[in-house]
Amino acid sequence: MRKILTVFAVFIAVGMGGIAAGSATWLFWNVSKASDLEAFRALLGGFAGAFFAFLFIRLGDWLTRLYQRRATHYNALVRLQYYFNECLVLTGDNIFIADDFFRCFAEESREGEELRIFMNRFIAYPRDIELVISLSNIDYANELYSFNIEIQKTNQSMATVNRSYEQMLEAFVSKNIDASVYQANVHALRIHYVELRKFLLRIKHDLVLLIAKARLLDREAPWLFKVIRALTSTTYGKGFEKRVGVEATKVESEIEAVAKKSRDKIAEVRSKAVQ
Repeated sequence: MRKILTVFAVFIAVGMGGIAAGSATWLFWNVSKASDLEAFRALLGGFAGAFFAFLFIRLGDWLTRLYQRRATHYNALVRLQYYFNECLVLTGDNIFIADDFFRCFAEESREGEELRIFMNRFIAYPRDIELVISLSNIDYANELYSFNIEIQKTNQSMATVNRSYEQMLEAFVSKNIDASVYQANVHALRIHYVELRKFLLRIKHDLVLLIAKARLLDREAPWLFKVIRALTSTTYGKGFEKRVGVEATKVESEIEAVAKKSRDKIAEVRSKAVQ
């Protein structure tokens, strides 16, 4: 469809150019018959000046709008990288919360098991739909749209799990259920934490790929946005997927380095607290 529209636009441009050239020839021929050569030159100069001024104004307006569109695209890529990093931090926190639940409650209830109360709650992801609209790369925009749907569903699942446990805890504190019923319900809820943890790992994987792709797309920016990206590229280029794999590996290494640094700090604080 894009190629058909491009060919159609070229035909229109050629047609307009032909009409303009024909009009200029007709005017030149008729005015040249006049006896006043100075009047002819003035009329022809005025026509040519107005005609080319119109063309340059329209061309400048088109290039300005095209440049602004590409500038919006690259600004969105920068903002997306901040957003994705925020989501990565939240994903790590939510995975920790799921693991903390597993540490708090064993897989199976044991007789005489100490009664425990779980204080952590899953944290919802922020969503920014406007950034999708700002992108001009259709492939990436579609992936980001799918990711937003994934985030929305995960937020709903986490809210449901949070609410379920809070209702159990409230019922127990209000003495509407006894300790055995509370423990049985909590252990039944465990499977939902297991499922959510799998979804969180999937989100982490998707975020790594989205960050890698955003970095690569961001590096493909101008000389005058590479002459407005060869008049606007809207799909991934050749070899893009291969480079995504390399970039994703770098992102994962950076994440692991930050996580290790955080673990070392926590371990240091705990060791000092024990002393």
